[in-house]
Amino acid sequence: MTPLHRSRSFWVGIVVLAGIVLMWVDSMHRECALTIHRGVFIESYMLVHREGAIELACQQAPPALRRAPWQIGVYRDAVEPYGEWFRGAGWKVQQYPVTKYRELVLPYWLIALAWLAGCYVFAWRRQRRMLATTQAIPEPES
Repeated sequence: MTPLHRSRSFWVGIVVLAGIVLMWVDSMHRECALTIHRGVFIESYMLVHREGAIELACQQAPPALRRAPWQIGVYRDAVEPYGEWFRGAGWKVQQYPVTKYRELVLPYWLIALAWLAGCYVFAWRRQRRMLATTQAIPEPES
């Protein structure tokens, strides 16, 4: 049975975890946003990377106001690193007179923890499957 540290899936998991941690550190120093929107405050979809979290937001208006063409915007700016490293997850819905705003905040520490839990379950199942196969093979008799 091969040890876990010789498995390719183990090293892929480590590389992805390192990528998540690097993005977390980068989010404390930079703010990046990808926005797809129509008009001004009519309809928009945003993916924002800042303050230790990924924020997914959408703002929707009634169909009668959705006549403007789509525009794409990319924003990147350096920020002062005063945010919280372990920010909380959240879901926010606000109703404005014309639009409805929804936002989901996924902190990087939660993403990293979920990734580690998934890797642990994968490794545990792999180990159990390998043990079951090695026990099913009978020893050669001499």
